[in-house]
Amino acid sequence: MGDRLSFTGFTYKGEQADGEHYFLFRFGFIHCVADSGVFGMLVEFPKGAFFNDDEWVKVTGKLSSQYYQPFKQTIPVLRVESWESIPQPSDPYVYRNY
Repeated sequence: MGDRLSFTGFTYKGEQADGEHYFLFRFGFIHCVADSGVFGMLVEFPKGAFFNDDEWVKVTGKLSSQYYQPFKQTIPVLRVESWESIPQPSDPYVYRNY
């Protein structure tokens, strides 16, 4: 907690995120397509930021945590300090490194 980090992904608001909260996701593979899934985290943008689902952004912020009612537990949240819209990467997936 408290560390600064940057990562890229696509935005997803869904019905469980409120206010300036979005999920920032990437699809990833562990071994093959059969075990692929979505990876990411909840991010909190400054007031007034707005994104449609599936917009690609690079964010930088400070890692924090908060109680998230839909999961009924405390989860990590990146409090975004800066961001930039980016084009979808030519390979939008992430892969496990051994």
